Amino acid sequence: MLGKLDQDRHGARVGNRGWTRRITLRDVSMLCVVAIGVCSFVLLTGSAQSARLEVTRTVDANYRSSYDIPVRPQGSQTAIEAAQGTVRPNYLSGIYGSISSKEVAQIRKIPGVEIAAPIAMVGQVIQNVWVPIDVTPDVDPVGESLFRFSSVGSNSAGLNQFTGPQGYTYVADGLSQDFGAGSEIPVTQRIRGENVPVCRGDPVRRVGPFSEDARWFPQCWDRESGLAGSVWPEGRSKFVVRLPIRFPVTVAAIDPEAEAALTGLDDAIVRGSYLTDESGPEPDDTGMSGPTIPVLYSTQSYVREVMQVRWTHSDDARSSN
Repeated sequence: MLGKLDQDRHGARVGNRGWTRRITLRDVSMLCVVAIGVCSFVLLTGSAQSARLEVTRTVDANYRSSYDIPVRPQGSQTAIEAAQGTVRPNYLSGIYGSISSKEVAQIRKIPGVEIAAPIAMVGQVIQNVWVPIDVTPDVDPVGESLFRFSSVGSNSAGLNQFTGPQGYTYVADGLSQDFGAGSEIPVTQRIRGENVPVCRGDPVRRVGPFSEDARWFPQCWDRESGLAGSVWPEGRSKFVVRLPIRFPVTVAAIDPEAEAALTGLDDAIVRGSYLTDESGPEPDDTGMSGPTIPVLYSTQSYVREVMQVRWTHSDDARSSN
């Protein structure tokens, strides 16, 4: 028994020494791994910090707004500028008016002034984009057809919603515009020998482009002569619900030569030609509208809106989204 016990103890001690040796080797390996990991992290952190500093220095060294000093009319300071005591770079769209041509000439004579490029915010114009929704297959072959439509718009990734255009599309016989009924020029239908108004004209000039009244769009089509009894905007015999999308566009007046020298605007032209000193309004010889003014506009719209439209045939349950 003693011998056995001694062997067991001896065996136990040998096992303990071997187990202790293995733990020691594992600890060394773990320490090496941790040391390598720490060194790698330090190196990566140092490299990232150096890269960040280099990028920051590069941006700081090369960033420059399109102008160095804005010169604006007296009293044109915005509320946020007054509150923060700062002027936001490249921000002029909310400031209207400008300094005089005489003042621009005086500024250009100041020593050290390389470029003086005048700009003035003229105002805003409303652009209309007509989105057609074909309802030709649902127009009744004879008699009148009436479609009601409504829309809901959203922007900011759906966070904001608003009521869009709504109204009706009416298809019948004997429709024409009544040019003697006032500035809105309604569409009338010949019924029992009388001209009965069935579609009013556009009231935008009276109430503004975004009012509730201006979002109401009745549209009347004559079977033979088209929209308002005068035109086929999408092709002959094609009846559509025309959904108007309206948005404001800011208009600015510039000195073309100075603006090109300051911002390189003349190199950004992808279609058409750049403005010159000879560019100017062209009169309308027909007398139907005002003069045509040459403009530069962006080929990319930054409007991000979604419009959901629903139309319904008045005679039955036919509808579509």
